[in-house]
Amino acid sequence: TLLLPRIGAMAKVATILKRIGCPLQADSVLFLAQSGSYMFNLHTTTSDEDYTIVFAFQDSQRVYNGSASQSQYRNHTTRKHTNDKSDVTEYTATEAGEFLEFAIKGNPKNIELFFAERVIYESPEWLRLKKHREGLLTLRCVSQYRGFIYDRLRMINDEKSKAYTLPRRLQKEFYYALHKHYDLQRISKGRHPSVEPSKSERDFIMRVRRADTLKGELEPKKLKSTILCGLENARENIKQLRPSLAEEVDVNPLCAWLVDLRRSRW
Repeated sequence: TLLLPRIGAMAKVATILKRIGCPLQADSVLFLAQSGSYMFNLHTTTSDEDYTIVFAFQDSQRVYNGSASQSQYRNHTTRKHTNDKSDVTEYTATEAGEFLEFAIKGNPKNIELFFAERVIYESPEWLRLKKHREGLLTLRCVSQYRGFIYDRLRMINDEKSKAYTLPRRLQKEFYYALHKHYDLQRISKGRHPSVEPSKSERDFIMRVRRADTLKGELEPKKLKSTILCGLENARENIKQLRPSLAEEVDVNPLCAWLVDLRRSRW
């Protein structure tokens, strides 16, 4: 009886892989989610359909036509003159070892997958890895969140950047920054990133996303001030939290997990 839900899940994974054109086999998938703004519950009618996949090499996948198989598969679309990507489906599929490298470095995109609620599929192997997610919230991770936010602010401050040359891109850059801003506040207080904002946070971000022009309470100067204050608050919070927050990830349990995964699959 325990096998039936997994069979159903594999069928769903296979259907999605086929529909989005990803060449992976369903039984190689460890994690699958519709990611981006959908995962954050911040999507709009013009948002694309974006999937994130983590997979394990199967024995037959390690070598293809005499050469090592790919560790990442991607399908992404760039549109320069419109903000509407409602008809676009994109995906990024990353092999488990490469995925872990970025998670260990504290990359927010990787960290968020361990805490997201809007997930399509998590394999038994992924659930074992997920037990180590607390150890990924390190000072390096905090630095990565801060770096992501500062990168958005740099783009917002540069009037020659795509934040000003692409339609509604300024609103999108603020949405990116605010989303990470809220989770940085949580992490700096010793809590988990929520990934999906609270109702009040979501309402504010969506006002920014949907605004034709940023004015009044949503004036860029005020939004930047809010974000910069958040960065300073996080810095002060980390000073208090520092004794209990590791500088780096303890890689030993993660490496052991990866070795076990590859032994079982190869």
